[in-house]
Amino acid sequence: MTTAGTGALLRFMLRRERRGLPWWVVGAGFLVFYQSLGSQSIYGTPERLARFRETIGGNAAMVASTCRCEASSSASRSPPRGSGRSPRLGR
Repeated sequence: MTTAGTGALLRFMLRRERRGLPWWVVGAGFLVFYQSLGSQSIYGTPERLARFRETIGGNAAMVASTCRCEASSSASRSPPRGSGRSPRLGR
């Protein structure tokens, strides 16, 4: 893989997005700040925050997204997705 022309392409993209990109960055920063303030007002006490953590800890989607689970032996033997090798064929 070659990186020839990457700098020129990056300069072009930044020049093209010079008006919109700063607004996206400011908007993303505002959303993080606003979410932080909202969470502090909803879960103002340590007891309420602990109760929220217990509730979220029982949610299978949250457990899967945080990846704090033990890897099973079959999952550790399978090749990464997109490697082109099938674990069933034994190649």
